[in-house]
Amino acid sequence: MYKYTGLCLLMGFIGLFLAGSCKTKVDDADNSFLAKDNIGTRYDTIDEVSAAWQTQGMSYSKGKNVDVSFLMVEGTQINTKITPKEWPFVHFSFDGKEKAGNALSSLSFIKTAKDSGEYISLKVLEFGLYKSKGDNQYEVIIWGNDLDRESFKEAKEKLFANGGVLQGSRDPNGEKKQAPKKRRKTVEKKPKVTYQGTEKQGPHTYETYKAGSKEDALAFLKTKFVDKKLYYIVVETPDGNWGRDIQGIYQE
Repeated sequence: MYKYTGLCLLMGFIGLFLAGSCKTKVDDADNSFLAKDNIGTRYDTIDEVSAAWQTQGMSYSKGKNVDVSFLMVEGTQINTKITPKEWPFVHFSFDGKEKAGNALSSLSFIKTAKDSGEYISLKVLEFGLYKSKGDNQYEVIIWGNDLDRESFKEAKEKLFANGGVLQGSRDPNGEKKQAPKKRRKTVEKKPKVTYQGTEKQGPHTYETYKAGSKEDALAFLKTKFVDKKLYYIVVETPDGNWGRDIQGIYQE
């Protein structure tokens, strides 16, 4: 009797070990994103966020936008020739970097790259986690045209649920309902992209292409990787221009 009891216990331990091994394999599969999968633009400092915010003409004034409290260089003004981007955004503050990181990584469209350990976006968005003014204060901001109603709602709910304090936001208002598109047969095809040339403008280098659609442009840019500063891969389309630099994919 004791011999059989010992055998049963041994089999039970083996079962638990195998179950644990299987779970590890599933977890590994879920964390298989790499740095090259990033199609957003990531910012790591408050100065980077502030510069991008101003360059895109994202207004600081109340009425057009919530009064977001970024550090601004004295005398710097937004270029009035820039068409202001009225893109939706969310902006939260957190007590500590760990809370901010947990909140950002809780979003379904934000992942951690397995190879670099950096945050990446599965949507064409601009985002940042950075130290703000004050002791141990960190902020998370996400903005862009691809922050649709569903993503906007998820970001507000999850960032708040993870201890964030809302600093400002803009709802994706005026989003019109589109007629359902006809289903097409999903056939995998290479993006149709045509090389236009490479041009240097001072310290900047632009590698330019043309594509027939936004989808082709993004599919092409996901195959590219930029590892040096001031180098840009730009794809022009009838729907606008998309590019990739050392920080990731962006929309002009």
